[in-house]
Amino acid sequence: MNTNATVLSDALRISYELKKAVNDRYKLLEIDLDGIFQRLLLLQKKKYAAVKVNEGTKTTTIEIKGLDMKRREFSAVSKSASQCVQFSILPLPTEAEGKSNC
Repeated sequence: MNTNATVLSDALRISYELKKAVNDRYKLLEIDLDGIFQRLLLLQKKKYAAVKVNEGTKTTTIEIKGLDMKRREFSAVSKSASQCVQFSILPLPTEAEGKSNC
């Protein structure tokens, strides 16, 4: 869900309100919060790259699921090119100065 919130506490509050409303209304359906993403590049179902915010430490990490760069059968050149594109689209705050090897 896109909350359009820029403050982590606001995003958490909105997500917990939605979770409570859905869980109270639908007794056979239960939803939960899996993670908070600051930025998300969604390519297809189950194929994405995102900057994930860790709730406890409030640090950001990159999470990659299903993309070519994570699969074994793709070449090192393909993985390197994918990583360069990903870091240019989804930079971490510490990598903003160009610390990625592209």
